[in-house]
Amino acid sequence: MTTTETAWAIPQVNDRRFGAALFDLDGVLTPTAEVHMAAWKRMFTDYFTAHAVTPAYTDDDYFAYVDGKPRYDGVRACLASRGITLPEGDPTDAGGTATVCGLGNAKNDMFASVLREDGIAPYPGSVALIDHLNAVGVPMAVVSSSRNAPEVLAAAGLDHHFDVVVDGAVAARDKIPGKPAPDTYQRAAELLGVAQADAVVVEDAISGVQAGAAGDFGLVVGVDRGAGADALTSHGADVVVADLAEPGRVRAAERPTGDTTSPSYLDRLRFPADPWRLVETEFSKVDLGVTETLFAVGNGYLGLRGNVEDGHDAHAHGTFVNGFHETWDILHAEEAYGFARTGQTIVNVPDPKIIRLYVNDEPLLLSIADLIEYSRVLDMRDGVLTRELLWRTPSGNRVRIRSRRMVSFAQRHLAVMSFEVTLLDEEAPIAISSQLLNRAAGIDEYKANPAPTSGIADPRKASKAGQARARAAPSRRRRPPRGAGLPGREFADDARRGHGALRGVRRRLRDGVRSRGGLRQARLPRPAPAGPDVHPDQGGEYHTSRVVPARELADRCHRTLDRVASEGIEKQYEDQRAWLDGFWERSDVVIEDRDEIQQAVRWNLFQLAQSAARGDGLGVPAKGLTGSGYGGHYFWDSEVYVMPFFTYTSPIIARNALRYRYQMLPAARRRAAEARPARRAVPVAHHQWRGGIGLLRGGDRAVSHRCGHLLCRRQVRARHGG
Repeated sequence: MTTTETAWAIPQVNDRRFGAALFDLDGVLTPTAEVHMAAWKRMFTDYFTAHAVTPAYTDDDYFAYVDGKPRYDGVRACLASRGITLPEGDPTDAGGTATVCGLGNAKNDMFASVLREDGIAPYPGSVALIDHLNAVGVPMAVVSSSRNAPEVLAAAGLDHHFDVVVDGAVAARDKIPGKPAPDTYQRAAELLGVAQADAVVVEDAISGVQAGAAGDFGLVVGVDRGAGADALTSHGADVVVADLAEPGRVRAAERPTGDTTSPSYLDRLRFPADPWRLVETEFSKVDLGVTETLFAVGNGYLGLRGNVEDGHDAHAHGTFVNGFHETWDILHAEEAYGFARTGQTIVNVPDPKIIRLYVNDEPLLLSIADLIEYSRVLDMRDGVLTRELLWRTPSGNRVRIRSRRMVSFAQRHLAVMSFEVTLLDEEAPIAISSQLLNRAAGIDEYKANPAPTSGIADPRKASKAGQARARAAPSRRRRPPRGAGLPGREFADDARRGHGALRGVRRRLRDGVRSRGGLRQARLPRPAPAGPDVHPDQGGEYHTSRVVPARELADRCHRTLDRVASEGIEKQYEDQRAWLDGFWERSDVVIEDRDEIQQAVRWNLFQLAQSAARGDGLGVPAKGLTGSGYGGHYFWDSEVYVMPFFTYTSPIIARNALRYRYQMLPAARRRAAEARPARRAVPVAHHQWRGGIGLLRGGDRAVSHRCGHLLCRRQVRARHGG
């Protein structure tokens, strides 16, 4: 069993852990350095002009003589660089008095005026780091030469994060030497109860990194806001970054001791704490298996794994329908009483998520794309997964892409995908390929063979159905309009035959959208101009049944998608929000002032809805519909935790799940009679802890057959906004 230590881990120094973070304020947490810089320039320019002092004041003077120092020390140093000596004066001198204190007070008056009128916004990367350090319990302090530090922190909304603030007023009161002397940082570490060697100093000023180096602190991080990386390094910085959110440089981490290969923390720079949203700010191939699960969307009947739209980079593709499975006979080397006879696993049904973009015939592939901006957001209020990119193509054209994905709670069979493309610089040919791909065993078209396994079976992970098939339903219509009906073919284990199942469906849609085989392609008839958006929207409809004729399933698909087309895509998003408004009104748990805990609680509540809300008479899969782990099976020991929640918040969901168990009672009684035919005088029921999809597992006999039919249909609409 491992214990957890909280620390600030810096990869550039072999992940050494530090116990406290000591932040400078101006230029590190807030851009007040710019306000200070402007106020200093105005004050010195006015004074130098009035007294014919040369050379004129420049920004270089700010970094050389003023930045990071106590206010009066900065006045004194800058005047000395011009050979000027003024009387010291008194801190009560009016601003503009010809004394060191008078000039310093004049600068402070200018700064305070700007702060009152305009306020100040902290650096987003610094806020993300502060939030994470708070979440994992790392103590923090602000060490500033400014006497305005409390006011600046309050204006930026950061004052509640810091119990210790050592600023210019504290230094003057306690007669502590200011930067570049290390004394103010040493006082902050003392007040936090942390040894200097276990603390990190974070500074943007040369005098500040000098203070950190002189104080023998564990690490000095320089933030280059204009002083220059070489200058910061030469004066004592161990690590220099452009911003505290710079990817791959400075990371806040909570690492479990004894297991460094499988960290149990959430990187709060990449996944900032947000009470209602799960946000990803940086794409990575390293943990696709995790993020595909975290960003999955579903409703208890239909689930779409959080794969990226282009489909190229994936740990495991997944589109799942609760209760749609493959069964096979289990062959044992030696037969014995009670051995399981039938195996089963959830089937990966045809995947509607793939939307590939080509600009000037260059494909968008996230792993190699030049991404200027990236964000992916699962909004738990809206139930919508949104991704926004700013992509610089190899030819230099900037393209903004926004996609949305949703599995409807209001209409349990419906999935909706939207895709928007905007050229920002110059016109270029655009092609958007929307594809319906068969992935019967989770294998994609970019990987010829499945990834090798360790040889040790892990039931939590996905299993492969080697010959899994889903028989498609014929349609009453010879050519389903605007859709991809599956006319009487069988899905096989490769995308080519999956496309073949849709052969013959060809219909020209609006704005150059063509449907052929298993894909839709939208090609603009001429190069798209910069500015207007291209908006292809699509809906996917899935119906399954053991007893309903396939033609009826096809009619259901047609009716639903026709209704969606008439209502519009935005109406579906509005219905989703309305459904979730009711869910959260009944189910929300509010935790004040701890966004990271609030986020975790709401994400888990949202997963309960995604796993069971529209199962409508089906069980609750152990991994929801986020993947095929445990073969998509149900477990009563997981349901006993889910049922009480829904009993109090959404009784109809609990009732439907209990009805599923109730309907299994005859099979359980037969199993009990078979297992102990002569030992019981009264009827009993034998429920195994692991229930299959429509049958019992763990030595129980199969009590029903596989689902008989799957009918899935897509509809694609495109619009070009000018």
